[in-house]
Amino acid sequence: MSPTDLAAAVKARRHELGLGKEQLRKRGGPSHQTVRNIERGVETRLNELTYSKLDRALGWTPGSAARLLDDGAPPTLATTPAPAPEAVSLSAEDARALAIGRAVLALVHALDHRHATPGRGTDD
Repeated sequence: MSPTDLAAAVKARRHELGLGKEQLRKRGGPSHQTVRNIERGVETRLNELTYSKLDRALGWTPGSAARLLDDGAPPTLATTPAPAPEAVSLSAEDARALAIGRAVLALVHALDHRHATPGRGTDD
């Protein structure tokens, strides 16, 4: 089959699920750019990881995307679809660690910015 068949199937399933490209990525799918290229028929050489990410994020059984491109077999739906982005949650410990990490990154960014601005916060 042609890349346009995969493009149409990916786009149709993404719309059926009501997902944007970024939401698809958050469900474990490929990057926004890769999905865009697939849907435009530009991305023709996909690796196993990309096929796997497409299958998981679109709720297809493993191997569906590759089979569609190889022999035109329509994708089959997995019995347990990927969780919706809002259904994924963090433990309290992970949420605290994420908050601390974000605070540290914000501090590092602020310090970098302060030192990068001539005449502010330096002894020059």
